[in-house]
Amino acid sequence: MIVDFTIKNFRSIKDELTLSLVATENHTENEDKITHLSMFNFNLLKSSVIYGANASGKSNIILALLYLKQFILNSTDIKLGQQIPFYEPFCLDTECIFEPTVFEIEIVIAENRYIYCLKYELSRVIFESLVKFNNEKEYLVFERNKQEIKFGKILKGKKSHLVAELLENQLFITKGANSNLDILKDVYLFFVINVKVDVQTETNNPLLKNFLIQTSNYYYDNEQLLENKIQIERFLKSADTGISEIKFHKKYVNDNSTIDSVIYEPILIHDKYEGDKLIGGVEFKLNQESKGTIKMFELALMVLNVINKGHILIIDELDASFHPLLTEYILSLFNDSIHNPNSAQLIFTTHETSILTFQNFREDQIWFTEKDKFGASTLFSLAEFEKNDIRQSKSLQNWYLSGRFGGLPMIDKLEMYEIH
Repeated sequence: MIVDFTIKNFRSIKDELTLSLVATENHTENEDKITHLSMFNFNLLKSSVIYGANASGKSNIILALLYLKQFILNSTDIKLGQQIPFYEPFCLDTECIFEPTVFEIEIVIAENRYIYCLKYELSRVIFESLVKFNNEKEYLVFERNKQEIKFGKILKGKKSHLVAELLENQLFITKGANSNLDILKDVYLFFVINVKVDVQTETNNPLLKNFLIQTSNYYYDNEQLLENKIQIERFLKSADTGISEIKFHKKYVNDNSTIDSVIYEPILIHDKYEGDKLIGGVEFKLNQESKGTIKMFELALMVLNVINKGHILIIDELDASFHPLLTEYILSLFNDSIHNPNSAQLIFTTHETSILTFQNFREDQIWFTEKDKFGASTLFSLAEFEKNDIRQSKSLQNWYLSGRFGGLPMIDKLEMYEIH
């Protein structure tokens, strides 16, 4: 699970900001929306939402998580002399253009807590560290200052050759994990397996394009399809897509090996009527469905896989392409202890205000982004507001739309229609 994530000098984010999934201690309502961690002195939220105007920075928080994941997964693919493709500093301040980007993430894996910190420039890593907490005791795993690395006693295995081979534009956590150093491997696999990020981004950087290849073709994951068939059908039926059944056609794909690969193509069945009489079904391939239905199908696979395995789903613009009631339905799956027994987490951005209710969220689950007069993004939580004032409001949606929480676009109609 993610405890918190801190970002500095990345895209529209100039000064340090932190998205926290730690449940506030003085909040006793909606206990089903939190995960109790008896081994630590805090509890974690099962979901968090970020609201904000267009270009306010909310998508950059999601993108920062994607960049951190991709950097950890692929840093050893960066060659000698290549620039780090994940370096995009705040460019509206001359002092920031050549300053390092900073990411720090705190995570929980089983009964252990880790804090991973990373600072990097365009061509080199400045600082990198990993700290492990066990029974509230802090243990250094490693600390890197440029090319000098100090190791804690808990990191076993041969490391000197890894330091000698490490390029200044690569991450030691990636190098060590791929050399089977146990603690580094656990954290590396957390990002590989547990963290699913869905964000659309455009870039002209060819190296970055290679790292940001979308892996959303979940319906070709045969094991996942067959395991989740009934749940996928229930998900799509409850979403009122008109789909009554799903079938999978087995296909053999030649991948230039001696054995053909087997994939399963989804076929979606819609009821067929003669007047009022049901007479059968009509088969549709996935690409014949609406854009919203296709997204719902792919999202169903992601959501069900994440919930079943207790992983983390991070989505930019969850509400895009389908009805707000479906956004509310997905949110309810994560927030409900019965549907989400393995404490999966959902972090998402949205413009959809109809879901902004006390039934769907606790105050500490709701975040807002704004830009200051210098064009820098800020992030704040509804939990930071006076609780009595919030609770006296009959509608969080109306309060937000009236501007009381911030996070709204400042539209200057006179400027828009001024004739020059």
